[in-house]
Amino acid sequence: MFNIFKKKKKNLHAININNNTHSNGEELELAVSRAFKEHYENLGEPVYVKRGLYLYTNDLSDIQQIDVLGICKKGIFVIECKDYLGTIELYDGKYWHKTTNVSGKPDDVDWQPVFKWFYSPIIQNEGHISLMRKIFDSDNKLNIRNMIVFGQRSTLQVAKGEESVTNKASICNFNMFPKMLDLADEVFPDTIDVEGCGKIIDEYYSNTPDYIKDIHLKRANIAANAI
Repeated sequence: MFNIFKKKKKNLHAININNNTHSNGEELELAVSRAFKEHYENLGEPVYVKRGLYLYTNDLSDIQQIDVLGICKKGIFVIECKDYLGTIELYDGKYWHKTTNVSGKPDDVDWQPVFKWFYSPIIQNEGHISLMRKIFDSDNKLNIRNMIVFGQRSTLQVAKGEESVTNKASICNFNMFPKMLDLADEVFPDTIDVEGCGKIIDEYYSNTPDYIKDIHLKRANIAANAI
């Protein structure tokens, strides 16, 4: 829907993420959660935010973990957070590419491979959204948005000839996240029952058993090792 925003200074509605090279994914998720909540609270609108949400089918054939789920009157925002160090090349396909210029030894805390392919967070999020629709939206009427937010350690660039990837999700660094929400406020109508959606999630998915989390983690590790 939206294009990629280049990094620039902006008022982040009093939300700041640690910009040093040691910030991690959990810090980014917390910052995104706070930014989403404060954005709509400052507008005086209802808002619901859930971090680390697990959704699953009764037979556990499909288990999805959502980094941040943000719900407002404009829509349901499924947000995948990636705090990767280096240059991220975006492709309209199954894998994206990361280049990291880090020296050191493999046992150093911040050591990472110089080149690495990783699973597209857009496709990853599409799996989350697909299960959400099965559970909450069988008529496909809800405005569910795919968002990818990278930390400030990531430099984003679209690979040559892959510009169509920017039409499939909203992608930005964290410092442009409020701008993404501003644009969503301008484009989308009020269609979501925020309180109703939040109650359903809290009732059925707030206390995921550890064994379900373990199954998901094992499946995720298998998928990551297959790349």
